[in-house]
Amino acid sequence: MTHDRGSGIPPLLPISNGRVFRVGPELDMPVFAKGKNPGLVTFRYLWPTGPKETLAGRMLTVSFTFAHLAKAITK
Repeated sequence: MTHDRGSGIPPLLPISNGRVFRVGPELDMPVFAKGKNPGLVTFRYLWPTGPKETLAGRMLTVSFTFAHLAKAITK
């Protein structure tokens, strides 16, 4: 890891190698399926655990996946 840097770091916070772990639930929902092309929406909410001198907080992520399912290979 590299040291934190930038003009947005408050002078009272010591410059160090930041570290944070996150845990939380994830929900995957299919929103449509057209033939072999499904669309999925993922919601993920994470709480920081064990932060070491970090400015990070809770995080909500929403993502969309559009996939194409290939044929299964059979022998």
